[in-house]
Amino acid sequence: MNTSIYFRTLLGLSIGAGLTIVATAAQAATRTVCYKVEIRDERTGCPTVGTVGAKRACDPSGNYSEFVGGIIELWDKDSDGNDEQIGSWTIAGTGTRCATFEWENASYAKGEQHPDVYLKVRREVKSTTGTGPKVRAVDASGNPYSKITWRNEGSNFLANNCGTSGNCYISSTHVPSTSTTSAMSQSFAMIDSAQRVLEIYHADMDSSTINAWYPVVNNPNGNSCATGLAWSRTDFCLPNGLGTDADRVTHEMGHVLQMQMFNQDGLRDVILGGGWSMGTSSFETESGATTEGWAAYVGAVAWYEPNNAATVPFYSGVNIDDATLSQATCNNNITLPRQAAKAFWDLDDANNEVGTRAGVADNDTSSQTTTWMARQWDEFTNGTGNRDDFENDNNGVNVRDYLFRAGSTHSETLLEHNCLTGQDDT
Repeated sequence: MNTSIYFRTLLGLSIGAGLTIVATAAQAATRTVCYKVEIRDERTGCPTVGTVGAKRACDPSGNYSEFVGGIIELWDKDSDGNDEQIGSWTIAGTGTRCATFEWENASYAKGEQHPDVYLKVRREVKSTTGTGPKVRAVDASGNPYSKITWRNEGSNFLANNCGTSGNCYISSTHVPSTSTTSAMSQSFAMIDSAQRVLEIYHADMDSSTINAWYPVVNNPNGNSCATGLAWSRTDFCLPNGLGTDADRVTHEMGHVLQMQMFNQDGLRDVILGGGWSMGTSSFETESGATTEGWAAYVGAVAWYEPNNAATVPFYSGVNIDDATLSQATCNNNITLPRQAAKAFWDLDDANNEVGTRAGVADNDTSSQTTTWMARQWDEFTNGTGNRDDFENDNNGVNVRDYLFRAGSTHSETLLEHNCLTGQDDT
């Protein structure tokens, strides 16, 4: 085996329904193999277990999280080394998972009475429904990482002589690496974070594979990946050591999502001085504020539930549901990514707070679905004119353009409540 494998013993096994491969037409007795896969979890920038309003949280205190949405393969181990792949499954939930497959009538059985089953884990994730695109980890040359196999790790990782009398359990948990810094551990954390975005938006995204490049300093187009970068509908990167930065991963997936909605590589995202932040004085162009604010919103909504009014969502340490304006002077907020992120969250969330300016109709009055939010980018027409998807102006595409596509009934929440009314509309 060419990778380091670690395990933890399964305690208190509970059967969870796995996704079953399609059996042959002539059914005979099936086999069911149960297993569990976890990854080392030392992530930052995501809610921890017990956080109010968190979706599937990180668990750095427990050091391990289940690899939900990960893709696994079951293989039959043969003494001559000519093993057969039985099938592949997407891990569709938490707890011990069970995969059922045909045996006697399957081509991979090759006349054997019972299989001896072990796991391989791909560095790939999908939504738990198994639909939509997958995200796969690739190295600095763009090559997919090898599968992790437990073929030779002993009886604890083998469902030996799996028959028909009941479920066959692999008794130990599969953990690819206990390291917190290795490329393997970081790449697993990276794609596990990206899976949170797939879980929400998979039905509206392209079916193409999305490559999560790690670790890289410069992407193949020659642009710096010093802090993270999405440069196409199917590619984003993080540099060495940042694979465990959870909201940075979901942020880059937010850029990928917007590009897919636009059906183009690249975004109108003009950043002043080469960098931006979620600070109260990170003034950018309106296009930069909007595009980065959108990705920050996706970065948060991937982890936090907007339909829970008690949710306090954070991105990069900033509460993006805080109604306090970033700048006291209203018009000074129009180029802040922080304020744009708040505007998108307000349009989505169930916490419809009151405004902050006396005598102004600036309440947060609208609540939409998260997928509806993304689909409004799809309403942009192709081109470089006003309100097109690549408007030829540093202040477009902005939140006002988004409102034009989403509908004027949301103006109070998006613009007035967040002091973005002064954005350019030409």
